[in-house]
Amino acid sequence: MRTLLEQIDSIKAEKHDLENRIKSLERERIPTTVDSVQASSKEYPYIQHTIKVEGYNNYRYIRNRKTRNTYKKQIKSKIQKLDKLINELEYELNKIDDSEIKQIIRYKYEDNLSYIQIAHKMNKLSKKEYTEEGIRKKLKRFLKNF
Repeated sequence: MRTLLEQIDSIKAEKHDLENRIKSLERERIPTTVDSVQASSKEYPYIQHTIKVEGYNNYRYIRNRKTRNTYKKQIKSKIQKLDKLINELEYELNKIDDSEIKQIIRYKYEDNLSYIQIAHKMNKLSKKEYTEEGIRKKLKRFLKNF
């Protein structure tokens, strides 16, 4: 559980990054190809001129779409694994009976707060007086026994 707690911030950051990658793939435009051809007027005098032709390479588009879809599936699979890890951590936290410890763990590992920030936050929320050292020791003792 300790290693999972230490990684929770990174897990959430990775999940956010992967979600942004999927959004970026969905916004990606179809690559177009531009070329020019020589043509002439339909009627006499058949004057020659250049016409710009624009479109997309069907073969390249289909190949890119398949690759992109495979990549999106891989990313979604990784996001599901990260969600499972987050849910596993939440399940483990729900097993803890001590509400103070749950708060300290969430502040420390999910919100990435320092011990002094945790003490200030908990002092605002409760009538007890918390200190930086007291919170550090309480968490250390809990993790040692867990």
